[in-house]
Amino acid sequence: MKRAISFFSLFFCLSWSLTVSAQTLSPDNNPEYHRLAGFKTLINQQFDHSRPIVRYILEELESRQLPSSLAFVPMLESSFQPDAVSPANAAGLWQLMPATAQRYGLTVNQHKDERFNLSRSTHAAISYLAFLYQKFHHNLSLTLAAYNAGEGRVERSLQENKRFTELKLPEETIRYVHRFHALLDLVDLSRFSSGSHSMSPIIRLNNTAAAPLIPMQTRETQRLQQLFAKRTTINTDHIQPLVRLNL
Repeated sequence: MKRAISFFSLFFCLSWSLTVSAQTLSPDNNPEYHRLAGFKTLINQQFDHSRPIVRYILEELESRQLPSSLAFVPMLESSFQPDAVSPANAAGLWQLMPATAQRYGLTVNQHKDERFNLSRSTHAAISYLAFLYQKFHHNLSLTLAAYNAGEGRVERSLQENKRFTELKLPEETIRYVHRFHALLDLVDLSRFSSGSHSMSPIIRLNNTAAAPLIPMQTRETQRLQQLFAKRTTINTDHIQPLVRLNL
């Protein structure tokens, strides 16, 4: 019976993948773009401050054949503050939950928390994003929604609706996806590509997060954290993967 249900779910998802909207919002119809546009300089400044990790993430995404735009996730999650901790106990640059971090090979206990290890957490987060991107059939909006609210919640909502705009998801998750599309219009990631001659070489990432990678002024950091609030709503219920990905 379990195998039959799993097969039905897989067939259901594959057939609906053609009708799920990619939901690429334009600046005109995206309220989060209007909210963030006034802070374009500050947002780009933070990307410049975090240049080594941005370039490292872009190289990792390219090696996994994932969209470069997923490099926006650390801004959405932590404003590129690798020591960030949310009220829901998500932590690190990528704001991984303990169970997700452990699922992708990180140690999380009272003695050691590798969510604060920049290179290890980046590898784990990108592996998780690769899984979600494959599971939700290369739909970025659904991938991001699942990263924010939990893959089980998105999967259950898909059983009732066809388009991202019709999914029954937390308002926080809707804003999260809209912020991602706003960043697409506010930040040019191509200037961080390894092919740019103006970029300095990738530096070795530090293994701890005793301090931000490249500190910003306190007022700027606080403003960014207000713009990209830490997650407070998350569904950690786990469902069996519909597409298994060997990592």
